[in-house]
Amino acid sequence: MPRLLAPLAALAAVLLVAPPGALAQPFAVTVTERTDLANAPAVHSGAHAEHDGLWLYVGGRHEGGMHAFTAPSFPREDENASVFVYDHETDERWSASVDDLAPAIAEHLRTTNAQFLSRGDSLIVVGGYGYRAADEGFVTFGTMTVLDVPEVIAAVVAGESLAEHVRQPIAWDEALTVAGGHLTALGDRLALVGGNRFDGEYGGTAFTQTYTQAIRTFEVDGSAGLVDVQEVTDPELHRRDGNIGPAVLDDGSLGLGIYGGVFHPTTQGAYLRPIRVTEAGALDLEPTFEQHMGHYTSPVLPLYDSEAGAMHTVFVGGINGFIWSEDSGDWQSVGTPPFLPFTDDIAVLSREGGEWSEHYLGDLPSLDGYDGLLGTNAALFLAPDLPMHAEGIVDLDALPAGETLLGWVLGGIEARQPSFGTTSASARVLEVSLLRAIPPATEDPAGLAFAVGEPAPNPSAGPVRLALSLDHPEAVRAEVLDLTGRRVALLHDGPLAAGPHTLTWAAEAAPGLYLVRVTGADGRGASRRVVLAR
Repeated sequence: MPRLLAPLAALAAVLLVAPPGALAQPFAVTVTERTDLANAPAVHSGAHAEHDGLWLYVGGRHEGGMHAFTAPSFPREDENASVFVYDHETDERWSASVDDLAPAIAEHLRTTNAQFLSRGDSLIVVGGYGYRAADEGFVTFGTMTVLDVPEVIAAVVAGESLAEHVRQPIAWDEALTVAGGHLTALGDRLALVGGNRFDGEYGGTAFTQTYTQAIRTFEVDGSAGLVDVQEVTDPELHRRDGNIGPAVLDDGSLGLGIYGGVFHPTTQGAYLRPIRVTEAGALDLEPTFEQHMGHYTSPVLPLYDSEAGAMHTVFVGGINGFIWSEDSGDWQSVGTPPFLPFTDDIAVLSREGGEWSEHYLGDLPSLDGYDGLLGTNAALFLAPDLPMHAEGIVDLDALPAGETLLGWVLGGIEARQPSFGTTSASARVLEVSLLRAIPPATEDPAGLAFAVGEPAPNPSAGPVRLALSLDHPEAVRAEVLDLTGRRVALLHDGPLAAGPHTLTWAAEAAPGLYLVRVTGADGRGASRRVVLAR
């Protein structure tokens, strides 16, 4: 079973966010910073995997934040030259230098924005941008390196050599010269989705850049390298540094969702229209709907509600083309021409009944007195034993009522301002949980002198209304209880006239799960559950 958290009403300093009003989803999301963890590595833009609760992280950047736009934009001293292993339960960290490996492997494992896939016991790393001695400069690699995750973790913890647990089955293949794309499974094949080839120093004057505009699928043969390489191309795939995630398509089959990515050749901003891909590689291009979140690589949480036939994809923070305005209750672009700022927004993109919808879920928690501008190029580790509809897709129907731990976000780029500010590699760990809405209570209303409606909105980020109708004048008590049975609010205690009434709870309490209890003069009553969000 998934790990259930402590009683919800007792959870302090948790940011619980839920969609507003009529756009309510069947769940809310909580994000909490684990301030008790002090030894997590400060990393971003690398590859990661998990085994037996231990997190493995290679490549990317270890010191600097967002790259500069003038040379030197990727200083070599900021490369992550370590293989990190981290235990979030004990806050212990181990590391080993990649420079103890063969030079060709070490160079590849120092790259930034490589594509990677954790599959079985293997972490497959392909491409990426970094320094290559043979070229005497920065290039996009065409290399595949594979790490045996359990063995590498064991070797790092024991302080032993990693050499026999890391191999390079493909030293170079032009089909793999990609950075800023994604490596995923599509059916029984590997797929390299989007990205670009950039050779030369980023921000310099002597460089070449080519977007793949493609999904390349292939198989890997131990002796022959890439086998049966196939390519689907489309101008809508002129994207890099976006998001992808497994998805259940409208007909119930499995496929892939492609979200965001940069840079659109016309707007020079993010791509706004999602793409769905079948396992056979066919593209379903969205003609009109535009998403406002998930534009740049950030944690992605796919969930499927099979009862409703609804596919939900949650995006946590990151760089986006829009920010949410509490004043207008809508998304707004920033700057002229529009910038791509760091954001603290959380949102869900949903597909149900052949239609898209998008809902703001709230903000990341404030950090050290400033907005929590986190999530960009961060790593997501799912909690163990989550019920899964398919690989990488959480089974929303199987989650219990109340709060369930979904996983953790490690590192990423931490920004102090939305644009043009100081950035750094984050060492923070965020805990992400889901609050599932409570189904309507069932009871025998026979003999009750009143009828109690369902709380609305539910989940709620503000005041909650409760409809109550009396057959005849009656003394009624309406109160709100937490999960320990402690009263947190008294909504009414005394006589009410016959007819309809609306009681309002100001909801000035900690986020969590509560019980609204209505009792008549004879001591009989009815209860309703409500999720309070922030």
